[in-house]
Amino acid sequence: MLDDGAALENPLVHGLTNAGRIFAIPSGHSGAPYVRGPYRPLTTLSYALNWSVHRGFLPGFHAVNLALHAASSVLVTLLPFLLARAAVPARAGRVSLLAGLLFALHPAHVEAVVTISGRAEPLSTLCALLVLLLALRGLRRP
Repeated sequence: MLDDGAALENPLVHGLTNAGRIFAIPSGHSGAPYVRGPYRPLTTLSYALNWSVHRGFLPGFHAVNLALHAASSVLVTLLPFLLARAAVPARAGRVSLLAGLLFALHPAHVEAVVTISGRAEPLSTLCALLVLLLALRGLRRP
């Protein structure tokens, strides 16, 4: 199963003591070359944090993916609100709600949210949206 290799069978995620090795090893898995994944240290570190809380309990890993997607959906609702407030202030609430619902419920996100190995997508989405919102906040300040 794809999820097992990415998160559960990876020896790097079986404890936070491997955090330094996660960033040092240039692949996502410390096994043989044919089972190594891409170098995504933040994703692997998130698996290690997840493992420290849930061990091998799969619903715990899925819950984290769902929480990352939910947080991204909230930020996707906030971003259009900030942009629409400047362009069409009377409709900013409706525009942002529609954008957030479309993002949250769009079927293109199913694989990234449902599979444990898809965590890189909601994690990178959350980070990108946070950076974008912080940049917009910086533009408003003198």
